[in-house]
Amino acid sequence: MHRVLHADLKNYIVECHSKQDYKVILEKAGYLESDFEGEEYYNDSLFENLLQASVSQLSMDRQAILSALGVNLTPGLLDNIQPMINSGWKTLDFVEETESIMHKYAREEMGAFPPALKPERISENELIIKFISHRGMCGLAQGFINAISKHYGEKIDLNIEVNGREHTLTLKKI
Repeated sequence: MHRVLHADLKNYIVECHSKQDYKVILEKAGYLESDFEGEEYYNDSLFENLLQASVSQLSMDRQAILSALGVNLTPGLLDNIQPMINSGWKTLDFVEETESIMHKYAREEMGAFPPALKPERISENELIIKFISHRGMCGLAQGFINAISKHYGEKIDLNIEVNGREHTLTLKKI
């Protein structure tokens, strides 16, 4: 797991809950803050342990935490990838191009391993995304999509169907 997600999880907890909650979460997961310094990548289980400790400490379910994290990290992400964004895009366009532009960049330039996204544009107002990941972090995508639609001032109906490690996200512009 790339260090950016660890940093964003910490920022989300501290900003939206408290620094004390983050300290308790680290303790419950059996980590020290120094365990997250200096490395680019961490074992996925480390992040998963933090998520599970967050579920316990914050009394939220895993997907709700991931969704909130996705919303929280989106503004910084948009700032970082601004040069890659077509000025004519709206929510569905942005999400449709996430794999070919942003995830490609993350793999090639950052060495990250984001989920595979397979978009299928049904119409101008409907998009289906096959989200394939062994991490089960579709909630992150849900938060990301909610934040992107808010960024573009659009209302999007998002339906998620789960089939093992593959999720089907259906986005409809309202």
